[in-house]
Amino acid sequence: LALALLMLLLFGVLMSSCFYALGLVFRTENALAPLVQFLSGPLLLLSGILLPLTLAPLWLQHLADFNPLAYIINTMRALFANNLGDPAVVRGFAVIVPLTILAVIWAVRSYRHAVA
Repeated sequence: LALALLMLLLFGVLMSSCFYALGLVFRTENALAPLVQFLSGPLLLLSGILLPLTLAPLWLQHLADFNPLAYIINTMRALFANNLGDPAVVRGFAVIVPLTILAVIWAVRSYRHAVA
């Protein structure tokens, strides 16, 4: 449960940092809201959160390999199934940690640029 909460925390920081930086770039809700919907829809559908991607066609499964949310979902499924030794757990953290660090750096730089 602690690892799942850590994964959820990292994902929250990742998404909030990305959208905060995008908000500073666009500076208006009218431009940001459609972009958020445009990005979050495919991320959600290609993550396998609604249906496992094993039911999807092979080309869609390969496309989901580029979706960081799919790694997070697979990690959470393995953690809640009590499979700590599952390679999906290591892969999920190996994907989310660097992405979160990059997103925070991007958000901080965007904030510094907006304030300066």
